Amino acid sequence: MNGGAKPLVFRARLRRTNLPVKGLRLFTGASRYEYETQVFFKGALSVEAARFMRPSIALDLHREEIRAAVQRRAENPRVFGSVLRGEDGEDSDLDLLVDALPGATLLDLGGLYEDLVQLLDVEVGLHTPEELPLRFRDRVLSEAIPV
Repeated sequence: MNGGAKPLVFRARLRRTNLPVKGLRLFTGASRYEYETQVFFKGALSVEAARFMRPSIALDLHREEIRAAVQRRAENPRVFGSVLRGEDGEDSDLDLLVDALPGATLLDLGGLYEDLVQLLDVEVGLHTPEELPLRFRDRVLSEAIPV
């Protein structure tokens, strides 16, 4: 994909047609990753483009910002789930595991969730170890890796 006009044309046509992701790839002639990174690095990342960004790409682009956001309300941010396994798609969420700081409230974690969603423009699953179901808590804790 070359030139700056294609992403704008792409977004305009996307609004009119509501193409599924497969149709988007056919329309752009580029892989999903090529489209997302080129739009981002041209400084044109918009809500329309971000809606189709894979969570793994959002994570790679914003690791430092995620760490800074978490540091204010929690600690030890870790990734698990489909992003960790490399199986995430445009409809996946970014599963993050954090340890709440002593004295942190549900409102603090809710504020962290909102900050992360706004920063990343992808769905976020924000969890603490205590709230994970027992049947897979140990597996998640052993597989999760630091952001």
